Amino acid sequence: MGRALKKASPKIKHMNYEAQLWCFKNGYRVFPIVGNKGYQIRIERGGNKFVATTIYKEAEIWQEIWNTYQTIYDKNGSKKTKE
Repeated sequence: MGRALKKASPKIKHMNYEAQLWCFKNGYRVFPIVGNKGYQIRIERGGNKFVATTIYKEAEIWQEIWNTYQTIYDKNGSKKTKE
């Protein structure tokens, strides 16, 4: 029998842990969901839910999750901060 092939790890180039932490502290949940043709990003905060319409491949989804944290932080982080 042959060896099992290893899946390549996703390549994430830009991670902002400060933006991610801010999102966590302020109640944002950002995670991938599986769609018919790939992955989509779902964002939840409190009772509000949003699913992005863009479809991503498996290799792209994790970088886009980090980009989403950054976008939320850029738009809201300087306005209100929960510590």
